Amino acid sequence: MIMTLSRNIGLGRLAIVAAIAALIFAIACGDDAPEPVPTVDTAKLIQEAVASAQSASAAEIQNSVAAAIAEQPQGASAAEIQKLVSDSVTAAIAAQPAGLTRADVQSIVSRSTEGQLSAADVQAIVDQSFRALPAPEIDVSRLTSLVNSAVAGAVPEGVSADEISNIVQAQVSAGLSGTLTRGDIEDLVAQAVEDAVGDQLTAEQVTEIVNASLVATNQAIESAAAEAAQAAAAASAAQAAAAAAMEAPTPSGPPVQVVTTTNFVADWARVVGGDRAEVFSLLQPGADPHTFLPGARDVARVADADLVLTVGLELEAEWLEDLLHNASADESKIVALGEVVDPLEYAMDDMHDDHDEHDEHEEEGHDHEDEHEDEHEEEGHDHDEEGHDDHGEMTIGRLLVADAVEAHLSLIDLSTDHVDSGVFEVAAPRATVYPSPTHRFGIVLARGPEDDDDRVHVFDGGIFLEEHGDHFDLVTEAVSRHAFEIADERPIHYVNSHGWTAIFADAHGHAFLINEADLASSSGDYQPVVLEAGPQHGAALVISDDHVVITTKNLDDLDDALPVGVEVRDFHDHVVYDASNRSCPGMHGESHNEHGAAFGCVGGVLFLEAHDGEYEHKFIANPPEMREDSRIGSVYGHHHVEHFFGKASYFDGEGFADDGIWLIDVDHGEMRQVFSEPSVSTKFSSDGELLYVLGADGVLHALDAHDGDLVATLDLVEPGDAGRPAMIVVGEWLYVADPNGGHVLGVHLPHMEIEEEWELGGAPSSLAFLGVTDSGDAPHEGHDEHEEEGHDEHDEHEEDEHGHAHDHGTHDPHFWFDPIRVKVAVNEIAARLSAIDPDNASVYFQNASEYADELDELHYWILDQVGTIEPERRLLVTSHDAFTYFAQAYGFEIVGLVIPSLATHVEPSAEHIAGLVEVIREREIQALFGETTVSERLAQAVARETGAELFRLYSGSLGPEGSGADTYLGMVRANVKTMVEALK
Repeated sequence: MIMTLSRNIGLGRLAIVAAIAALIFAIACGDDAPEPVPTVDTAKLIQEAVASAQSASAAEIQNSVAAAIAEQPQGASAAEIQKLVSDSVTAAIAAQPAGLTRADVQSIVSRSTEGQLSAADVQAIVDQSFRALPAPEIDVSRLTSLVNSAVAGAVPEGVSADEISNIVQAQVSAGLSGTLTRGDIEDLVAQAVEDAVGDQLTAEQVTEIVNASLVATNQAIESAAAEAAQAAAAASAAQAAAAAAMEAPTPSGPPVQVVTTTNFVADWARVVGGDRAEVFSLLQPGADPHTFLPGARDVARVADADLVLTVGLELEAEWLEDLLHNASADESKIVALGEVVDPLEYAMDDMHDDHDEHDEHEEEGHDHEDEHEDEHEEEGHDHDEEGHDDHGEMTIGRLLVADAVEAHLSLIDLSTDHVDSGVFEVAAPRATVYPSPTHRFGIVLARGPEDDDDRVHVFDGGIFLEEHGDHFDLVTEAVSRHAFEIADERPIHYVNSHGWTAIFADAHGHAFLINEADLASSSGDYQPVVLEAGPQHGAALVISDDHVVITTKNLDDLDDALPVGVEVRDFHDHVVYDASNRSCPGMHGESHNEHGAAFGCVGGVLFLEAHDGEYEHKFIANPPEMREDSRIGSVYGHHHVEHFFGKASYFDGEGFADDGIWLIDVDHGEMRQVFSEPSVSTKFSSDGELLYVLGADGVLHALDAHDGDLVATLDLVEPGDAGRPAMIVVGEWLYVADPNGGHVLGVHLPHMEIEEEWELGGAPSSLAFLGVTDSGDAPHEGHDEHEEEGHDEHDEHEEDEHGHAHDHGTHDPHFWFDPIRVKVAVNEIAARLSAIDPDNASVYFQNASEYADELDELHYWILDQVGTIEPERRLLVTSHDAFTYFAQAYGFEIVGLVIPSLATHVEPSAEHIAGLVEVIREREIQALFGETTVSERLAQAVARETGAELFRLYSGSLGPEGSGADTYLGMVRANVKTMVEALK
């Protein structure tokens, strides 16, 4: 199922492609497809109505149409509604001034016919109507202004700035007397995609189709218009020249001072800035941006700069922060271009180090732990290279799944899809399963059938990153039961933070604090930190390396199980901050972000703010629009999100009724409802950009985590009586344990599609991911995860806290090897220069547009050159992980890396080099590619050992003057020529 998103996500053509693909699939999907527009030519009536409109205001037309529809019987046919709209529009626009826009018509028809016409019908009506309109005379100066506005505004109507700029400029230069609407573009591209969509196109293939379609479209329009409008073309060209001469400002004032961290970015800035910018590159030709060391003059240049352009995404992490600090640089003038180009997530593509075998289960249905634990004859030898890497992100690990009926756990191997049902026994059914902070361990809270039967079990997931000096190695072992176990009554609340897991056992008020690193290095003799808080339905969380937040009991009513406040203690149990005096009556529900912790209370929310070991708290009252008897009982936070979300409920006489999801703005002390339907589970996306809410009706809703707006929906599970589904988010995947269906589902979130399903039988009711995701950096640490009693919700999400300095963050910074992404960066440079020097904005945008044409030419030249290499020979072994963008854009496979890292200064292990040599021999690789900014010592050794020939590519720096690679365009062309020579 493909869902159409209701907001733009990212730049470029992908937004258009998503909408088109959704329409094509909808038409092809039988029951899900909208009814076709009736054969009666009623669309023509609306075309005529709009064409003759010369236009009333949108509000007037909408009111007229809505009033007319209100008089019609319910269930009127599409043809009747179309006729009605046509007549109503015609009547409403009589004698009105001109100016009806496409957006007006779209809004009028859509709103006025809500519930009567499908979205596809509305779109078809609007498209056909505008194609029937007489073509207006082109106003060249207005269209030139439109180009600049489009570039600065980035994504109007979902069309990228580059597309709008190219289209309008083509029309101006050709002297056309019409305009190309977004609907026209969609129709043309849709036709190209429709012929091949059944072949399961990749995103890259679709992008190529879109590129080719747009180019062909513009060429066809220009060719068709040339003969019919030859005279008009000459007049328009003269008009365009006059307007350009009249509008082009004379450069004036001092030039903008620009400093760049790399010389290829300096090349872009010089092209865009022209004579209006003085550009200085910190990086000289041949220097490595990973290891560059700035000097005192560099600090002075940054201090004096109007604009500092960086690649970002931690490319310059080793030195940039200190440089900016020493220069006292204003953050507003620092621009990280990598953050605006839709960067690729960095995945562990090269993991052959010293692991030759895959973790495979040879038998199904193991009934005994010993059989499962003995399944692997060797420890640490396994390495999974499969996972979910077909979606751009590697996930190596397992799902540990509890059952609502049986007192056992099942395992799902995400690399092999192998299922072991009932492989581990636990103390009770309906246990809840959570990961430790880095997902090394699975921690199971099992309660019942008697209080003294309650247990906390710990399982080692067997897949983790082990530190070896300056790098981490992946270890893959069997899942095993850890000897450490907790026996205490009613363990309920669970929170991960700062490398610690906090478990609160209600019956005696014990807060157990488990340090994951200490647990990993111990056996059964591990002793957690235990704090006493008194019997209560409480919670604890580690809020810093030194302090713990713990709830406080209601001493005025010892029978009241709900806490009334919080206090902050150190690990020696000394109180360092007290907010226990009924600061949060009836406390239930907790979460935290990087600024502090929020707690649900009767009447509002308590926020405890942390400042470098100092604390203060404030109470945010429920808003007037919330029911008086409603309260926040579950809270959801994310490390990278400033605000929180809370689930509200109230007692309706029989039980607790749902009162929706509310956005909690702690900075302004406000709350507002963003989701009103009953829900059963809520999770943040891993990056904190989206909030996923599973409705009681089984529909998954994706909300924008910044404003709560609905982005997408997916029919996920069927409601049932076996229990509420539980879900977790792991990178790009959302996994759901469905007790009513007896299976676990895997939703690939970028596509909002169910792409995996594992049948477990029974009633899977809780699950946790154990393993490694994203890159080979230091492990991630999770956020708080807990069960809110009465809601069956587990607040689980992931925090990107990489602790190893030699790699970058979760995104690959080497975007400059994709010319299409470079166009986005160039437009960003133009926009930033325009903001500093608005009088010359048109100069910057014109230069950027002309350079974008050169980048398009470069892109198609690369496609032609790569086409001369047989697909099976498009294999790359490079010095370090710098060419993933290039490989994805042009159909190459990276089969090995001399340095298994995004950075260049990491020393690979002997085991890694041996594994690389083996891969080169097995794949019969004939060419290796060193890099001009990386020492070739190791690459030469590998070449000698394997007999492969060593070639050199430009990667982190341009070549010296006169080399042919002293500009960005020249550098890329030189690399492609080298690859073609080596691989043909």
